[in-house]
Amino acid sequence: MIASTSPLYETDTSGQAALGVLVFIGLACILCAFIGKAIGVSKGMPWAGFFLGLLLGPIGLIIIAVLPRTAIAEAAHQYQVQKLLERVGK
Repeated sequence: MIASTSPLYETDTSGQAALGVLVFIGLACILCAFIGKAIGVSKGMPWAGFFLGLLLGPIGLIIIAVLPRTAIAEAAHQYQVQKLLERVGK
């Protein structure tokens, strides 16, 4: 009688699992990159946010979130706040 646990019938799924993990990590890094870019736009550093999110993931998002705004971004923010207050005051 032939045993049913022959190596011919076994399947190796470790390669598929590793591929799945790599795909998940890749998609998470891409998602973090675009979130980082969105945060970076408000800071005046969209590409810094993109690359920090891409390369460092969630840690990069925290870094870009705590960085101060550039002078131009701060001026634009103050202008938007002023315009909003003028609209509300009318």
